[in-house]
Amino acid sequence: MTGTSAPSPLQSVTRARLTTKENLVPFILVTALFFLWGIAHGLLDVLNKHFQEILQISKARSGLIQFAMYTAYFTMALPAGLFMKRHGYRKGIILGLLLFAVGAFLIAGTTAFESFWIFLTCLFILGCGLTTLETSNVNLVPGSVTPNLVMARPDADGNVCIIASTTTHLIVDRFASFDAGEAIDLVRPDRVTDTRSDGSTRAPGRVVRFSVGDTELDTGSPIEGVLMNLTIVEPEGAGFGTAYPCAGGRPDTSNINFGRGRTIANFAVVQPDSNGEICVYSSVAADILIDVMGSAGTGFEGIGPSRKVDTRSGIGTP
Repeated sequence: MTGTSAPSPLQSVTRARLTTKENLVPFILVTALFFLWGIAHGLLDVLNKHFQEILQISKARSGLIQFAMYTAYFTMALPAGLFMKRHGYRKGIILGLLLFAVGAFLIAGTTAFESFWIFLTCLFILGCGLTTLETSNVNLVPGSVTPNLVMARPDADGNVCIIASTTTHLIVDRFASFDAGEAIDLVRPDRVTDTRSDGSTRAPGRVVRFSVGDTELDTGSPIEGVLMNLTIVEPEGAGFGTAYPCAGGRPDTSNINFGRGRTIANFAVVQPDSNGEICVYSSVAADILIDVMGSAGTGFEGIGPSRKVDTRSGIGTP
């Protein structure tokens, strides 16, 4: 699990710009596309039950629908990564959208055949498109400082490789690990903090905290990690935000980076302290929103953020 560290103030102020005229429209389009293809994947589980009822297919065939989709993920992930390595993530997104569109149009165009196997083939092609679209973990805009949370399975030697499609500095901080057999307990998103309406004052270095006991999480079972969405609203300058166990003190890393006036959100998984509390820090005056989305049990191992790679200073580089 990785994140990015806080950039220096100079880097934040002079480089973190997303809303220039040449970048605004592409940024909006790509952001909208991420939302739409996420819905397309999420709908599969919802529709599968209705396929059984309306189309009167067996549970075995219903399972094949899932199998076709996830076989596409297994089959296409490495080729998609190699394609992006050679041609860049922009062409990778175009390839993914083309495959997705071909699969969708084939599903619509072959309904007259009333063949379940043709439907599975079309769904497999659609899944290959989704896989290609989701292969890129972080998409960059020139001159910006872009953080993201990434969960990756290490290879047999315990190594994880990261490839950038363009010339850039790279920072990797390791926060935690999951046991392979540990389930994630998801809940209805619960807004536990919204400083816009709690009467508190916006100030640099602001810290807000919450307890897992004040959320909808099942505190009857051990909670080793809290899944949350962090949002920094209309900051008064460029800076960063950090989520961490309150009792351990704030580490010198960040979960979210932002420019002046930009409302930015990012996903984070944080281990609560021994009192069940998590703190969120903002380096500049801004409002903070925290939405809790789930938890991880005893298979989650939270650690103090550890800097593994920083190409600016040579950490973790050959």
